[in-house]
Amino acid sequence: IEDYRDVPDEVLLITAGVDVQPDRFEIVIKGWGDRDESWLIDTRKIWRATDTTEAWSELEVYLFGSEFKHADGRVKRIVSTCIDSGYLSDKVYAFAKKHRRRNVFATKGKAGWQRDIVGKVRRIEAGCNFFIIGVDVAKQRIYSRLDIQKPVDASGKELPKPWAGYMHLNQLCTMDYWYELTAEKITTKRRHGFPMLPWEIIANRENHKLDCEGLNL
Repeated sequence: IEDYRDVPDEVLLITAGVDVQPDRFEIVIKGWGDRDESWLIDTRKIWRATDTTEAWSELEVYLFGSEFKHADGRVKRIVSTCIDSGYLSDKVYAFAKKHRRRNVFATKGKAGWQRDIVGKVRRIEAGCNFFIIGVDVAKQRIYSRLDIQKPVDASGKELPKPWAGYMHLNQLCTMDYWYELTAEKITTKRRHGFPMLPWEIIANRENHKLDCEGLNL
């Protein structure tokens, strides 16, 4: 866990991933640098019944009103937001349509190891931009990046950035955050005689932060 509160200088742009639950929005904000190096910038829960207008208005204020500052005072805002449409699809579509020019996308996660992480973006009948997320490969990408160690030279000194794919986590990554980020595991099952490798949630764990990280990819 690293000790940074300002947006690091290496961050070039900021994205948001939003998971919709009946009683809240789960949000993770990520900063991105060269070669997919990333930083956890913010995480938030908006506690409101998400079938209400008030909830979506509060989400709107947070996503489009928040400023994330570098140490020198430079300000960055969210440049793209992906919202999972698995719950309250119509409201997600309406929100994404309203904010299409702000690069808000409705998404849907689907299993399948042959899927791309980001499917083809298309305009659906609801009027918003939509794409499929290949969740199997997305989760594998996240887990593999969590395994990346800080690159050092023979003396143990850190090498200059960028560190390709490295995920920087700060004090916002509490134990609860970490348990949700690592809440799933690959299992081995067979279907019609063929091996499958589905992801399963570990008992007594929630996986919302893992889903939000995937929405940021």
